[in-house]
Amino acid sequence: MVFHKPPSVIISKDQDELKENVQKFLTARIQHLLEYHGNINIGVSGGSMPKLLCEVWKEMGTIIPWKKMRIFMVDERIVPITHPDSNYGQYIAELPEELHKYVIPAPIQEQDSLHQAAHNYETTLRKEIAPEQMGSTARFDILLLGVGPDGHTCSIFPSTGTERRRLPKLTDFNWVSAVSDSPKPPPKRITLTMPVLNAAKNVAFIITGKEKAHVVKSMYTAATSNTLPLASQSIPAAQVRPMNNNLWYFIDDAAASELKSIPPVPEDAIPPADDEEEEEEEEGDDEEDEE
Repeated sequence: MVFHKPPSVIISKDQDELKENVQKFLTARIQHLLEYHGNINIGVSGGSMPKLLCEVWKEMGTIIPWKKMRIFMVDERIVPITHPDSNYGQYIAELPEELHKYVIPAPIQEQDSLHQAAHNYETTLRKEIAPEQMGSTARFDILLLGVGPDGHTCSIFPSTGTERRRLPKLTDFNWVSAVSDSPKPPPKRITLTMPVLNAAKNVAFIITGKEKAHVVKSMYTAATSNTLPLASQSIPAAQVRPMNNNLWYFIDDAAASELKSIPPVPEDAIPPADDEEEEEEEEGDDEEDEE
């Protein structure tokens, strides 16, 4: 896979500016997508993301065509939705009740095996986003991803020491996998797989904090290389290299502190995507990604 352009890196001086930049991005992307699609499928991370994104969505008001929106979790913890660790539960708690129906839960039952939980969520995704696929891979319109200080994204965690972490193939189409021993609690989770992340039409990372600066540096190095550098191969977030190059980093000054020589991004506009699905089909069908 050859990258024709580097990621768009938008650096904010504080949280308010970060939210403003994310809002501009979402407004531009949603308006663009509405010209070509019926529903808009967005995958979102948990952690600190629900509060930030829900504040952004509330500020956007009627700009968001909620009747055409579907919000999905990029990963979910195997806990009840009333549990504070439930990603879906966090979004529901932050959004007005009339918008809850547009947030699609992963059908989690604590008694289910991880295999069954992954299968159930893939079935939900196939029902809700079909026929938005690239070959046999699910294709989200927008993914809004977070990153941990260890470089994990979604619930795809890095290898440690001699241990090589690989997500098992649990479902027919490998859209969803599972983790039984997450390094951070809760240990049992389901997650979208790397091929699904890299098939998305638009991928935006939202990252803050100096403790993540080294991860951002590895991600940027990987995203601007034709091959995945050895130093980045153990960092899941650095392996997110969407095949159509539509990759954005929304970061604060602290997270950007180890980046050098970043191409400038116009201050008055989020760069529009110039790709269309027809042009990407040939390139994407044969693409394979390793977790």
